[in-house]
Amino acid sequence: MKVRGALTDLAPNGNLSCLLTTADPDLALQTHFLYEMGGNIGQRRIEPSAMMLAVYQDNPNASWEVKCDHRNGIKQYQNDR
Repeated sequence: MKVRGALTDLAPNGNLSCLLTTADPDLALQTHFLYEMGGNIGQRRIEPSAMMLAVYQDNPNASWEVKCDHRNGIKQYQNDR
C-alpha cells in the first residue's frame, strides 16, 4: 500500500507516463504542449512555431497551461524517428 500511495502522490491523476518522460527530454517535448485557456477563447493548443508575443497580444487575459498528450504525441514521435 505504501508504494501505491507514493505513486498517487507523484501522479495524482493516475498517469505515470508524465513521470516516464522525464528521462527523455525529446520525448517530453513531443508529448507535452502549451495550451492557451480562457480570455476570448475556450482553449487551444499552441503550435510550436507560434509567435508567442502575437498570441499574447491577441488574447492578453488568457491563462497558460502545459498539458500532456501522450497518445497523440507518442504516435507522432514514433513516426518522426
